[in-house]
Amino acid sequence: MTQEELLNLTVKAEGGDFKSQYQLGYMYFIGNGVKKDRKSAAKWLQIAADRGSAKAQGLFGFMLYTGEGIKKDYEKAFEYFKKAVNKGNVLAEYHLACMYDVGNFVKKDRVLALKHYKNSADAGVASAQFIMGYSYEVGLGVKQSYKKAEEWYLKAAQQGDERSIVAIKALSQDGLI
Repeated sequence: MTQEELLNLTVKAEGGDFKSQYQLGYMYFIGNGVKKDRKSAAKWLQIAADRGSAKAQGLFGFMLYTGEGIKKDYEKAFEYFKKAVNKGNVLAEYHLACMYDVGNFVKKDRVLALKHYKNSADAGVASAQFIMGYSYEVGLGVKQSYKKAEEWYLKAAQQGDERSIVAIKALSQDGLI
C-alpha cells in the first residue's frame, strides 16, 4: 500500500467510514501495508466493532481474549464474540466455543462449546473441524466414533490443518480407520 493510499484510508476511517475503520485496524493487526501496531489495531477495530462491524467485533474480541496489544478482558471478549456470532461471524463462534470449553469468564459447558464448535466447523473453520475430530476420536462430549473423527479431520486437513493430518496418520497407523 502506498503512503497516499494509506492516507486516503485513514481519512475515510477518521471520517466515520466503518469499513475503512475495520480495514485499517486489520492492516495494523497483521502488518499488511503498515508496520504491525496492536495499539492502533485495537483503536480502529474497537471503533468499527462498536459501530456494528461483525468482522471487527470478532477480531477485537480476539484481541481482548488473548491480550494481543491490549489488556486481556474475558468479559468484554465474550460480549464482542456474542455480538459477532449474532451477525454470523463463524470465527467468532469458534472463539466463543473455546471460552465455553475452558470456562474463561463463562461457566465451563462442554455441550454448549460443542454446539458452537459444530456450527463453526460446519461453516468451514478448520480449527473447529479439528476439535470436532478430536472430540469424536476420544468421545469427549459425543459418542466416540473413529469414522466421524476421520470425517472431521479430513475436512480440516483439506484446509492444511497440520494437527488433523497428523491425527489421520496416527489413526491409520493404529488400524482404527
